[in-house]
Amino acid sequence: MKQVILLRHAKASLGELGMNDWDRPLNERGRNDRDVMAAALQSHKWLPDVVLCSSARRTVETLAAFLPACNPQHATIIITRDLYNAGVPTLLHAIQKLPETQSSVLVIAHNPGLTYFANALSDAAIDNLPTSGLFVIEFPVASWSAINDPGRMVAFLSPKLLAQKA
Repeated sequence: MKQVILLRHAKASLGELGMNDWDRPLNERGRNDRDVMAAALQSHKWLPDVVLCSSARRTVETLAAFLPACNPQHATIIITRDLYNAGVPTLLHAIQKLPETQSSVLVIAHNPGLTYFANALSDAAIDNLPTSGLFVIEFPVASWSAINDPGRMVAFLSPKLLAQKA
């Protein structure tokens, strides 16, 4: 069984005049929401063995809160520019080449690619993965390279959905 946890970066500031999109930091709401979602990841005991993270500032700042939720024994963190605004083929390729010893991956990246991935490779359909939104998919395969067909959606969580349940 392989598990893919998609996480859209937390809410970012609009940036200052002339600021590159790449450099936009999280705003206060984003920092609060990412902490709520990191706690949700831990409470569900989804412990990723590996994290694939876009190297944009807002995704790296989102990652910071999720590090304690990673598998403490052997988590691997990969920060790469390749995931900046990546589409489904790029995201899928990054996942398919993971080591087979790892069974769960947390992908921290951007929309619309994450929403497209969730819809293309799960048995569910969503309109939009919101900022700080988590979408968890399980694939009944032994190898990352065997992920080609849709898996089973395990969860779709967001700060707004969690607040409604509270």
